[in-house]
Amino acid sequence: MAWRALPKIKKLSALLPGSGTLQVSGAVGPLDSHDPLSPGRKHLPLDLTVEADEFSFDARFSPLLPPELRWAMDLFMDEESRKALALPDRLGGKAKVAAHLKRSEGGDAPLQITGSVDLSETNLIYKRFPYPVRVEKGRLLILADRIVLDRLEG
Repeated sequence: MAWRALPKIKKLSALLPGSGTLQVSGAVGPLDSHDPLSPGRKHLPLDLTVEADEFSFDARFSPLLPPELRWAMDLFMDEESRKALALPDRLGGKAKVAAHLKRSEGGDAPLQITGSVDLSETNLIYKRFPYPVRVEKGRLLILADRIVLDRLEG
């Protein structure tokens, strides 16, 4: 079965805790019974759009992220610094996420993630500047080679 011939996911929706929603569309494959994951192939190719609205998050969410994004969340949600400063507030907040996840065919092809995260009412601690930051609103742009902080207010 060719990658381009795969059936597409038109819209997969889910309710998130609180009032959040999640929608996924795109393709994952090949879903071929003859070769689901052949030896030497670690990941399936994919081309997905992911949107989450009114998504509440905190540090417990970090292990669920792909390693390609986990480092960024760990960098901005440094629980060790929060505990050392004896801050009572949990790190995290609310977000609206629009992301594109793509991995080409091949056993070791990297996962490419681009998109944006609109933050609101978020408590962060940047690991290299261990003091609390309250973001009332702002955006993180996830580019192919970096994460850009855009118009953060707090």
